[in-house]
Amino acid sequence: MSRTQRELKALRQQQREEAAARQRSRDRRNLLIIGGVLGAAALGILVVALYLNNQAQVASANHLKFQTVSGTIGTQVPDEGPATHIDPSTTATYKFYPATSGPHYAQPVAPVPWRTVSTLVEGQYLHNLEHGGIAILYNCRTTSRTSCRPSQSSASSRW
Repeated sequence: MSRTQRELKALRQQQREEAAARQRSRDRRNLLIIGGVLGAAALGILVVALYLNNQAQVASANHLKFQTVSGTIGTQVPDEGPATHIDPSTTATYKFYPATSGPHYAQPVAPVPWRTVSTLVEGQYLHNLEHGGIAILYNCRTTSRTSCRPSQSSASSRW
């Protein structure tokens, strides 16, 4: 082998080594890019998961806790007869206040639209009770008709 052939062979070897070094450098760079993208994706997923978990905890903290109660709650009120419709110009009298049954107003003054805020008379909310509504009353005294006021209902639909 002549000197030029040896020099040419060494030059090719050097070129192969330089090409291999460049390839290793590209592979390292690609590996770092892929690792960075995967790390960023994992970090994004972690942030979203923590946010959703926090939202779930906030939502569950806002729910009312179920509590079992021993004994009887409220007062049972006797039935005051059939649910007959009366004319709105008449005033029904009830034995018990707040009234929970008995004669009450018909159309057009009852049933009252859901989410009513204003004060209702017995004949109006009794008609709502007849149709599956809920009346929430407060400040009720058993001796005075005018002391019991319906509260604002939060029900937006019947069911």
